[in-house]
Amino acid sequence: NLQLEHTSRTGSALLVTASGTDRVAWAQTVPVTPGRSYNFGFWAHRTGTEPARFRVRVNGQPLGGVFDTAGTANHWWARFGGTWTAGAAAEARIEIVLLAAAGTATVG
Repeated sequence: NLQLEHTSRTGSALLVTASGTDRVAWAQTVPVTPGRSYNFGFWAHRTGTEPARFRVRVNGQPLGGVFDTAGTANHWWARFGGTWTAGAAAEARIEIVLLAAAGTATVG
């Protein structure tokens, strides 16, 4: 599911560059309803010569596998994400973790 432009050029984006160690590129804590399922997704594309690799965590647990921007050259955006069920939690800490690599990506 690739798109050339998905932000209408009016939204915000985050440029992230790997630093040799895993690090949280973005995080937010949000209230949730216990037992309810939630979809979380983000768009990303490669901005350098090396693809970036991401993992999404919710309350410290991985959401899906490792995402990478290998197929997003020439500013084509790809959507990444998954579904999470709150269980007994009343809030969710969502993190996009940039895995140690040489890549650079824009997340929007």
